[in-house]
Amino acid sequence: MEDQLSFLHIAVLVCMCVLFVSFFATLYATFLVITRTEALANQAEERLLSWGERAGRANSRFGRFLIADEFRSLRRLYFGAWIATIGSFGLSLLLLFIAERS
Repeated sequence: MEDQLSFLHIAVLVCMCVLFVSFFATLYATFLVITRTEALANQAEERLLSWGERAGRANSRFGRFLIADEFRSLRRLYFGAWIATIGSFGLSLLLLFIAERS
């Protein structure tokens, strides 16, 4: 029983470390998406447009990220980082629940 508890605690610590690293990888991937697609940047010719027009153009630039082949590796990084973050969070919660119950 004691070996099982120590194994579960080590597994929880590993999951928390993975969660920490994947969280910052997700932040970095989000930053890369924003900078490479220029989704938040206001172009010089867009400054005279209304707020709705500027938001629509920024949305279309981000939509290009989801479709264009040039962003394939960035999409993999972005969605992989989100999956790793959510997965490690869920697994650490599950392991904590199991450790409490035993």
